[in-house]
Amino acid sequence: MLKTIDQLSLIWQALIGGYLALVFILFILDLFLVNYGYHYFRFEMNEDELIFQKGYFFRSITYVPFSRIQHIETEQGPFLRQAQLMKVIIHTAATSHSIAGLSIEDGTNIQKEISMKSEMDTNSENR
Repeated sequence: MLKTIDQLSLIWQALIGGYLALVFILFILDLFLVNYGYHYFRFEMNEDELIFQKGYFFRSITYVPFSRIQHIETEQGPFLRQAQLMKVIIHTAATSHSIAGLSIEDGTNIQKEISMKSEMDTNSENR
């Protein structure tokens, strides 16, 4: 019976050690891949829609027509505020999209431009 308990103890130690090693490896990989995440995020604004591209392993491109935008908000947590940055969040009926890491001036300008285009698009549909 004592051998069985010792064997179980070794198995648990190996499982916990393996789990901690996996968490550490994933943490280190995440630190190195942050640069790639920002490098592969793009957004574009044309006359009719916003276009978001994201992902470095699995890329996705999302088109958001201005007529589908419900509201826009800016967010600035303590870390962004310290770095003089902001995040613009665009809400639609189905989901929300964000553009992070903008300077305060750029974020405000983008918010105003999207609001203006969204209002113009909504007004042209109502006619």
